[in-house]
Amino acid sequence: MAMPLLDIYAYMLIFGAYALENDAFYWKSSDKGDADALRQFFNQLLARAEGKTLAIVLDNVSYHSSRRVRDFLPAHPSLKLFPL
Repeated sequence: MAMPLLDIYAYMLIFGAYALENDAFYWKSSDKGDADALRQFFNQLLARAEGKTLAIVLDNVSYHSSRRVRDFLPAHPSLKLFPL
């Protein structure tokens, strides 16, 4: 029986957030990393934390600081982004 080979270029992208107050981890998988997927994750977090301020630490992936993400922020003042 042959063992299937893994594609070394295959990957899974997962956005994640940790909530200190209840020790919970929230995540969203995505087929691709882009501003639209990140905004969908932000919306998921905002829906779960209504009325709370969210501090999000971001790495230096280019879409984290894209125009689509920057344009999203004024409508969501409870979302605070902190780039590394």
